[in-house]
Amino acid sequence: MKFNFNFILIIILLTGLSCQSLSTIRKEQAMDVGQTGPIVVLGSSTAAGWGVSTPDSSWVKRYQKYLNKTSKLALINLAKGGYTTYQILPTGMSVPAGLDIRIDSSRNVTKALTYHPYAIIINMPSNDAAHNFPVSIQLTNFDTIIKNAATQGVKTWICTPQPRNFSKRSQVNLQFELLDSIEHRYGDSVIDFWHGFAMENGFIRSEFDSGDGIHMNDLGHRLLVERVRATRLESLATP
Repeated sequence: MKFNFNFILIIILLTGLSCQSLSTIRKEQAMDVGQTGPIVVLGSSTAAGWGVSTPDSSWVKRYQKYLNKTSKLALINLAKGGYTTYQILPTGMSVPAGLDIRIDSSRNVTKALTYHPYAIIINMPSNDAAHNFPVSIQLTNFDTIIKNAATQGVKTWICTPQPRNFSKRSQVNLQFELLDSIEHRYGDSVIDFWHGFAMENGFIRSEFDSGDGIHMNDLGHRLLVERVRATRLESLATP
């Protein structure tokens, strides 16, 4: 009888452990299903919706509607007008002395990563050039953001610069140089917001100009979102 009792006790313990393990596995699997994180947008005025007649006409809002129809991916927009690549650097980094710019911990890559995103899109059209920041600085900032996201397994897509009617030729040249550098440096992770929107001199084509020579209008944003949709990010998130 002693042997039988011990044997039965062992069976009960093993069964309990097996049920507990199975429960844990099922719980982990349940957490994996439908838990793909959002796409987070970091950017400035274009991503924030400047230049369009209504907020819903911006490329970000249009993309959000598209994602709602085609996937379970959410979209979080952290863009703010006037921002440069410095404001979206990781929290804790330093900005060069003399610059009246502060990293925004509520709208930067560090904040983006708190949402455990599936992907990050950076849309910084021209404010760095407006501040006369060298292309090398812009690329360094992009690299820092991309590497910071990559440490958590998050891929980043970079939008090219956008045409702008700068009064200084040196600033237009910065845009051309940045365009070439981004296309060569980031390859398949680039979203083209330049070609088809820009004239040969780097200015915005009139049919896409909202009227200020800086921001695109409704038509421009409608075509911008087509460029974003062409990446098919939502299909990459499908199991």
